[in-house]
Amino acid sequence: MTENKQKSGINYTAAREYVRIDTSFPLKFTVIAVEEYKLKRDIYLKNRTVNRIETEAQPIQVSPADAIDRDILKDMDPDLARIWIFQTRMLVSIEKKLDGIAELIKGSEACKENGSCDGKCRDISGSGIALYSSRQLNKDAIVEIKMSLPKLPPIPINIIGTVVKCEASYGIEIKEGKYLIGVKFAAINEEDREEIIRFVLERQREQIKAMKGV
Repeated sequence: MTENKQKSGINYTAAREYVRIDTSFPLKFTVIAVEEYKLKRDIYLKNRTVNRIETEAQPIQVSPADAIDRDILKDMDPDLARIWIFQTRMLVSIEKKLDGIAELIKGSEACKENGSCDGKCRDISGSGIALYSSRQLNKDAIVEIKMSLPKLPPIPINIIGTVVKCEASYGIEIKEGKYLIGVKFAAINEEDREEIIRFVLERQREQIKAMKGV
């Protein structure tokens, strides 16, 4: 097996970074200047999102049926684990309802006065993300993206990326956003990247099981 990998010239560890999955969840992004990117780049590379002082809570959009990360529960008393799962699902359900109410109140406003814009993920990998937005962006624009992976508990991931494409949405995709924007990650902590890769591979396995009817 090792010989086959060597002969093919494929780096399978690196290839994990490019596995992409279709998934939908809300996010926020801000266009930043090159000077700001240079100031933040090392902070993003050296520190996980959860360890950065500026990290803020992001919208979460998970299903009550989504699996719990079992690594969190392995050292927990079984009775306490069941209570924790119930409380987490309840809090997620409440937050989703509050997010819905907030959306109705603010209407269709896509970008705020501070420059932060709403978007929605279309697909994601360890190397980049495609998102819908009502805002058109120029190619090579630098964006700071704040999101939470839709799993329990939600995992905040903040990255800086560069826009590689921005094209008009068509058909039913227009309801998600006027533009489909492709972003390549430029500054991301490797542990954050690994969280994305793990999430992508888990969702991929779930889809394969669903197709097989397992």
